[in-house]
Amino acid sequence: MKRILLTLLPAMMFATGIAAADPATQRIQSLARIARAQASVPVEWDGIWTTQDTVYACPSTFQSTSVGSDTLCGGSQYNVTGPGGIVFTCTGTADATTIDVTCTGSGELFPGCNGDFTITTTGTRSNDTYFIVSTVNVVYTGILCVSLPSCTQINNHGTRTGPTAAADCATPTKQSTWGRLKVIYR
Repeated sequence: MKRILLTLLPAMMFATGIAAADPATQRIQSLARIARAQASVPVEWDGIWTTQDTVYACPSTFQSTSVGSDTLCGGSQYNVTGPGGIVFTCTGTADATTIDVTCTGSGELFPGCNGDFTITTTGTRSNDTYFIVSTVNVVYTGILCVSLPSCTQINNHGTRTGPTAAADCATPTKQSTWGRLKVIYR
């Protein structure tokens, strides 16, 4: 199952579910994953990857570690909309060996709390391993934005365990009847 990730190299880079206890912090980490998903994945990153995320409150206060896996499909576009409809605008590059992207976006993190997000992601891939660091900086507005982290760093390590299969990268379609299709296209 493909997951939405923060800046350019989606799924694999931040695909794992972070084991943070605070739901607001988990949302921030999800937004970081979505920001990474703003560009096509270079084909050199294709594969099935095992991942490990380590989360820190900036600059270096350890919060949690989690492991997971994900599938990346070169040339695939990933969803760019986060919780509350937050959409990111990104600039930067991703190629066969590096990623360097900055994304910004604003929106409601949860009712009564809005955030202005700046997410920077840098990383390198060498053969079947990668290391990526994403930093999420947030400026909050709203009376319910109490004690939320203003800076979170996510260090992500990945190891490719195998190639993708054609079925892994197929574009899903919505099932429908022939009659329904005829009505849609009249």
